[in-house]
Amino acid sequence: MMHLTGQKRQITTSSKPSDQPQQLRMEFTTTSVSERTRPEVSTAETLAMLADTDQQIKVRSEQLITMQVAADSVRIFAAASKATGGFVVIHPNYKFLPVLQGKDDSLVFLYQFVEAIEEKLDYDELKAEYPMLSYGQIAGGIAFLRKLAQFNIENKNIDDIEDQIINEDQGFVRQVRESLTSRTVERVLTP
Repeated sequence: MMHLTGQKRQITTSSKPSDQPQQLRMEFTTTSVSERTRPEVSTAETLAMLADTDQQIKVRSEQLITMQVAADSVRIFAAASKATGGFVVIHPNYKFLPVLQGKDDSLVFLYQFVEAIEEKLDYDELKAEYPMLSYGQIAGGIAFLRKLAQFNIENKNIDDIEDQIINEDQGFVRQVRESLTSRTVERVLTP
């Protein structure tokens, strides 16, 4: 028979992007196997315990990699902000979601700013400037910039969060239903 003994291990890494040190810490239990005669622990149980420990290590390793990627991403965004005048703020209070801070300290999320730019764009002018690109490619490039502007360390999908907020707004949902079931259709013509 085999017997498992556990031991806690810690891994600490430190990375210093500029002036601010960041530490990533991971703790997991390693298990060593020693042969002993213990009738209460079967080989199957021992193997199950080893598999569980292996899974723990795998999960913790993946968490460490995710934290390292997030820290690297924050450093890249902070460096880009600094290189472009520091107008875009990568603030920890907003999960490092890039924001523009107004003179009155009001915040505009960068992805919202990109949306506003997209609304003002003349796709035909861009198409004339870059005739080798399709309208789909132009729209895809803008969508890519918008996704970059939605970066956050928790990897939350901002579009899903906004959709959820809209869906929970009963007044908005009622208004949409009424407009869809209305028998009259208004048409707006532009000169």
